[in-house]
Amino acid sequence: MSRYSLTEPNSPARKRRASRKASGAVLYLRCSHTTQDSFDEQRDAAMAKASSLGLEVVTIFEETASASGSKGFERRDLQKALTVARNGNYAIIVARIDRLSRNLDDVPKLLATGVPFYAADRPHKLSGRVLEAGVRRAQDEVDIKKLNKRLEEAMRRLKGKTRTCAITPETAGRGRMTNILRRDDNIRAAAHALALRPDWETMTHAERASYLQASGIHRVMSTQKETTKPWTPEAIKKTWPRLRDEIELYLSED
Repeated sequence: MSRYSLTEPNSPARKRRASRKASGAVLYLRCSHTTQDSFDEQRDAAMAKASSLGLEVVTIFEETASASGSKGFERRDLQKALTVARNGNYAIIVARIDRLSRNLDDVPKLLATGVPFYAADRPHKLSGRVLEAGVRRAQDEVDIKKLNKRLEEAMRRLKGKTRTCAITPETAGRGRMTNILRRDDNIRAAAHALALRPDWETMTHAERASYLQASGIHRVMSTQKETTKPWTPEAIKKTWPRLRDEIELYLSED
């Protein structure tokens, strides 16, 4: 079985779908709010991608809806696009992965359709790993916005009360964003180093940690104080899903 419970990659039906080349393209454009300029930009990018793939655009779906939350996959026009693509052996092209979804729970559902997906900012067809990594990043963006909003609300409630330090929503938000960017930089540097190893998938976490230390790749713990720590097997185990996804993204862009 595949890592996704809804997907069986070795089934005859899926093998037949995977072996057939798409005969055309369905463009799916999505905005959270009505913004015609954004639709135009997405359409231009998706059309250019279809042209580069040599696929004729058979239809275009434009939808104003959120892609996060438990019902994001049930979007009306997304379902229409999936139905047209399945029935006509077409590929679905989006401007970016986050136009498809901002919810990781949607990834197995998208893969289970057997429809090939392309993003205008990605060179190849979206594999399961690349799709999952892109959706995870999109979901993280939503989570960060929600956390910052809760922080701002908390600071408003504290307005006028005595505080031991002068924290503002702006400085707190910058601090959290700095931590997120530092974490992403650490993962990206380690992933790019590991991607140079042809056996990166079969290495143990201890071997990966030793390789990173020998390569001079360390975790930056504080950009202000310029403190670092070596990668350990425990740290690699904790961040392995993100490291693995970043390696897949890096290799897919070669």
